[in-house]
Amino acid sequence: MILTSIYFVGNLNDAVVLASVGLGGMMVNVLAFAITQGLNGALEYYVSNAFGMKHYKECGQWLNRGKLVATIALLPVFFVFFNAEPILLKLGQDPEISHFACQYLRLVMPGIWA
Repeated sequence: MILTSIYFVGNLNDAVVLASVGLGGMMVNVLAFAITQGLNGALEYYVSNAFGMKHYKECGQWLNRGKLVATIALLPVFFVFFNAEPILLKLGQDPEISHFACQYLRLVMPGIWA
């Protein structure tokens, strides 16, 4: 997802927009994908264990529990993404890059949850 965004934005020949997508993509990787990958890795053990014991209903229960836990874990991350511009400005980032990075983060939030 992020490489595709960087590829298309890179063709615009606008360094500010490219830097914004790079910064936003890094925030997505660190704050969202790392958390969800860890949660799904833990879930993998429980689902495969239930499947091996032929408890198929339990597989679905673990899947639904995992979706709920991942959604709850992403709520504070989405709050940070929605308010990324003032956070990035306080961290000393360029105002224009911070603005575009915040717009990028707001647009990719539904894809992250899915």
